[in-house]
Amino acid sequence: MAGLNGTDPRMALSLISITDDIEKSEISTTFDAVMLEIFYYGNVYNCLYWNHVHLQRHYSATKTTSRHLIIAAAVTILYLCSLLKLGLAWYSAKHALIDHGDSRDSIFLALYDGLHFFIVNYVNVIIATIAGDGLLIWRCFNLWGRSYRIITMPIFLVVLEAGITGGALASSVASMDIFDNLIAAGLITSASNTIMATALIAYLSSFLTLQFFFARKFQHTVDIIIQSGAVY
Repeated sequence: MAGLNGTDPRMALSLISITDDIEKSEISTTFDAVMLEIFYYGNVYNCLYWNHVHLQRHYSATKTTSRHLIIAAAVTILYLCSLLKLGLAWYSAKHALIDHGDSRDSIFLALYDGLHFFIVNYVNVIIATIAGDGLLIWRCFNLWGRSYRIITMPIFLVVLEAGITGGALASSVASMDIFDNLIAAGLITSASNTIMATALIAYLSSFLTLQFFFARKFQHTVDIIIQSGAVY
């Protein structure tokens, strides 16, 4: 990934030994990732988003509140980030396989060529992650009777995650070792926040289910998960 810190990847290739197996593995992984992005966007993200739009239209027919607008905005941001991610994956594959498809070496180098592409993709991931975590926290806040005490730790984790990801982006032009470590820390923080917020939602929903209507509350739980950032 030498191209990410401003070094010419072709010069880097001359300094390190890249085996054919590594090149094949990286190219194959990129191709598989693009195919999965197409599948997820066409069969999962579209279904989730337009199901959400249908639900919001149903709610709007009776009453539109600021809560519905915030949820709609967050889910739309997640949907657009997914679309941008697909576009970036398609562009990366085209750039490597079509524009630099003369040899396996040129394809491999093209996969990591371009700091601007990396920055756009990374910022897109940051926006999607924060939007998803923010949506989960918002749902927790409202389900738990607008309790600030409940969302104190999730908010702290979001702020910490934003700081870590910002530091990772800044370090990407200086040291890839620091960048990789910060990315790992950011992923752990994001996963912890998602698990905590989802557990709070699931706990309250399960508690209410035992007391009230099972079928209705189960559907409500499914609706919450669909609208949350956990799926994304």
